[in-house]
Amino acid sequence: MRLFQRISGRLTGKVFLYLLGAVLVLGIAVNVPTITVYYRASQGDARAQVALGYMYLKGQGLPKDSAQAVSWFRKAADQGLAEAQYNLGVIYDEGRAAPRGTTDVEAINWYRKAADQGLASAQFNLGMMYHEGRGVQQNDVEAVNWCRKAADQGHAKAQYILGVAYSGKGEGVPQNDVEAVNWYRKAADQGLVWAEHNLGVMYHEGQGVPRNDVEAVKWFRKTADQGYVQDQYRLGQMYETGRGGLRKDETAAVSWYRKAADGGDANGMTNLGRMYEHGRGGLPKNSAQAVKLYRKAAQLENTDAQQALKRLGL
Repeated sequence: MRLFQRISGRLTGKVFLYLLGAVLVLGIAVNVPTITVYYRASQGDARAQVALGYMYLKGQGLPKDSAQAVSWFRKAADQGLAEAQYNLGVIYDEGRAAPRGTTDVEAINWYRKAADQGLASAQFNLGMMYHEGRGVQQNDVEAVNWCRKAADQGHAKAQYILGVAYSGKGEGVPQNDVEAVNWYRKAADQGLVWAEHNLGVMYHEGQGVPRNDVEAVKWFRKTADQGYVQDQYRLGQMYETGRGGLRKDETAAVSWYRKAADGGDANGMTNLGRMYEHGRGGLPKNSAQAVKLYRKAAQLENTDAQQALKRLGL
């Protein structure tokens, strides 16, 4: 009753009766903002339709209902709202409206509508559909074309994908490590961990830039601190050998190898096992612990661990 009193204090006549009817249609106790969004959406407000679609999609203020979300997103999309067109693309792409893979063509259709309006996220997703050949014939040139449009707007994942394209086998673009570094840096400067990792590798291996282990360590540390196990292992190596401007420190090396091993990295397990085997980095000699780590890494097909077990006669 208080809800209706609050509403009737602001709205009169026809609108109030409509909102009262909306509560009965929705069949649940809803708050004033939810009823207001529902009213505006029902009156054709495209942004309210998108907001209502989100509420149904996420179950915020309304029961979670993908079908209702699609219905309201489609109303806004049919009015040309790019955000709604993109949302429909995502729903069809992820299989929320039907089993994934059965609606790829529908996803392409909505991504393209939003991408043609310049929405970077839709341009990126359309590019990835071309790259994977889902809902459309596989075409790396088209994939790069759409990812570049998104990347030029600052879309970090698209910038990373362009970096991968340039540093790979030249799929969609001529192979060019300098260009790869350029795009990796743009994405890395936005904090994208995959780009930070790849930029570190480019510095470590001297691809597209002069080799610079100090710069490599800088980027590996960023990713290692975010739990990227490959770079936790790489930092361990750097500390163990005293490279990249780091003072040789086997205790620090053990710490990073352990983080990598705990995260499931076979190289980290192997190197931590080696430190236990020889009692280095502040660890006591412990053959049993070394063998345990070697066996875990060997099960992950790490050849160094397999050789270590063979050397120990196991």
